[in-house]
Amino acid sequence: MPILRFYYILNFIERLKSPDIEECWQAASELYMISKNSEKLRQTAIDAGVITEIGKLLDSSNPDICKLAIYYLSLYSFIPNHAQLIVEADVISKLINLSTSSNCKICNDTLWALESIIKMAKSGRKVSVKAGILTTLINPIKSLNKNTSAKAATLLTSVAESNETFYAVVKQAGFIPSCATPSEKYLLF
Repeated sequence: MPILRFYYILNFIERLKSPDIEECWQAASELYMISKNSEKLRQTAIDAGVITEIGKLLDSSNPDICKLAIYYLSLYSFIPNHAQLIVEADVISKLINLSTSSNCKICNDTLWALESIIKMAKSGRKVSVKAGILTTLINPIKSLNKNTSAKAATLLTSVAESNETFYAVVKQAGFIPSCATPSEKYLLF
């Protein structure tokens, strides 16, 4: 049974590589639904390298494919060792770039996925900082969309709280996290 399950998942992964956007989208959405409902199939997909392939979909010019990839990564991020695999697959920098998207839906979904991955992965904060999250998230914080702004501020604060150096970088970039001392907050007004 496990061998059949592996080949079943490999079929989806091959379809993800299709140059036909409809085929790719169909495979990704089917794989998402299957993985969402079965821990065994989710683990088989990870073993087959699905996270790397889904990470490649973040480069798509099709916003629907990007959203689907973000949802898929979010699904996997709730399990700590899976979140660590996402970090190791080097998709954090792609997600950080998407967090500044002019498409509010992609921006919000990306911020939500980043928050989950950074919380659950052992090296999530460190990798996200190396990828430029501290200064990149300043733009979504300034967004006119309240949800985007709030989510970016929450994410940036959670990263900054973990390390004095991170906090200093964020503060220098012009954002005072909620973990600021009362006197630092007073300086804002």
